[in-house]
Amino acid sequence: MIIERTHVSADEFLEIQTPDTVRLELDEGNLVVSPHNIFPHQYTVLELTAILRDWARATNAGIVAQEMDIRLGDRTVRAPDIVFIANEQKHILKRRRIIGAPKLVIEVLSESTEVTDRGVKARQYAAAGVAHYWLVDPIAQTLELFENRAGVFTPTGRFAANAEIAPPAFPGLRFSAAALWLTELPPDE
Repeated sequence: MIIERTHVSADEFLEIQTPDTVRLELDEGNLVVSPHNIFPHQYTVLELTAILRDWARATNAGIVAQEMDIRLGDRTVRAPDIVFIANEQKHILKRRRIIGAPKLVIEVLSESTEVTDRGVKARQYAAAGVAHYWLVDPIAQTLELFENRAGVFTPTGRFAANAEIAPPAFPGLRFSAAALWLTELPPDE
C-alpha cells in the first residue's frame, strides 16, 4: 500500500505491509518509525515474556504476546513490547492484531522511547481501557506497576533490582525482578 497523505487511519495503517525489521506505529494519524532495541531491552522482554507465559499456562489465565499491533482507536495503533490478554477478553485477539484493550500492556524502556512510553502511550492505553500498565527499565533495573482508575494510570508499585513481585491483579504470579536483568551489560560500541 502506498500512502500519500500525512494522516493515516487505523484501517489504512493495518493494511501496510512492512518487513519484520521495521518497527512502525500509528500515533493520532501520524506514522512513527522506531529504532531497533538494544540488547538489554531485548533480554528483559524475553525474560518477562517467559515468566508471564509460564504463569498464564500454569493458571490458564490467558495469552501473552509480543509486539502485536493494538488498535486503540480510529487513528492510533501501538505495538507494545508485551501484552497479556485474559481469557474473558480473547475475542479482542485476531490473527494479525488486537482490537481493543488487553488487561496488561508492558513497555520496556529505552533512551529513545522513555518519554513517549511514560507520556503519550500511557495516556492512549489508559483512555482505551487497558487495565494495567507496567514500565520496565533494564538499565536502572526497576519495574513500575500502574492501574487504570477512571481513565488515568495510578502507580501501584515500584520495585528495585532484586524485589519479589506478586501483583494482586494477577493471582498466582510471583517472580524475582532479578530474573529480568542482565548480570553484566555489554559494552557500548
